[in-house]
Amino acid sequence: SNYIQFEMKKLFFTVFTLIICVNGVYAQDMVNEFGIFDHLSFGVTTGTQGLDFDVAAPVTDYVQVRAGYSFLPNITYKTDVNYTKKGNSYETEIEAKLGISNAKVLIDVYPFPISSFHATMGAYIGTSSIITVKNLQPIYGLNPGEGIEIADYIIAPGDDGIAQGAIKVAAFKPYLGVGFGRSVPRGRVGVTTDFGLRFWGSPGVYEKRNGKYMKIKSSDADGGGLLKFISKITVYPMLTVRVSGRIF
Repeated sequence: SNYIQFEMKKLFFTVFTLIICVNGVYAQDMVNEFGIFDHLSFGVTTGTQGLDFDVAAPVTDYVQVRAGYSFLPNITYKTDVNYTKKGNSYETEIEAKLGISNAKVLIDVYPFPISSFHATMGAYIGTSSIITVKNLQPIYGLNPGEGIEIADYIIAPGDDGIAQGAIKVAAFKPYLGVGFGRSVPRGRVGVTTDFGLRFWGSPGVYEKRNGKYMKIKSSDADGGGLLKFISKITVYPMLTVRVSGRIF
């Protein structure tokens, strides 16, 4: 979007202005000699992470920097689950939402300037709740320890009768990867492909209590089934394709 593009350009030029203010003529010499921020590209990325919009600029012939916004569009799913009320089992409809959004800052290192091969490091910073669930009709009159049952987890409703749960990961997610292509193309248009890993920690199941999410344990001593399996996935593999255009 124009807004995202404007904000990213403003970020790069703000940093650049600070460099000039601090270092004066020396900073300008660096721009002339090494080409720091002398080009800017705007890119759109798609892949297993969803959709990205970013801008990129060179720092030297060996390094380029990307900054932008990444998101996976919200996916909503409704189904029926069991819940226990005063020892009896009933069904209720729940709504589950999958959605991930992050700001990102990535550094591409080109060990061989004549080649487009690069290694990438950086981080994604944003949402920690990757899946949220809640019942659609209020449930009242439950005994302590009762609630809706999702994969061997019991999520108790709050005072409003709504049980809210989430699978959460770390908000700060380091990234390492490799790829081919230049974030700032030599021509007007360029394509890059990347494979990497986003490190998001051990996912956990949380229940919303008094406005805050609290981590809960499985009601099954052996594990928690699918959610137990998900909790062991500490990295998120990413395969992406980025199409970029050089602005100047």
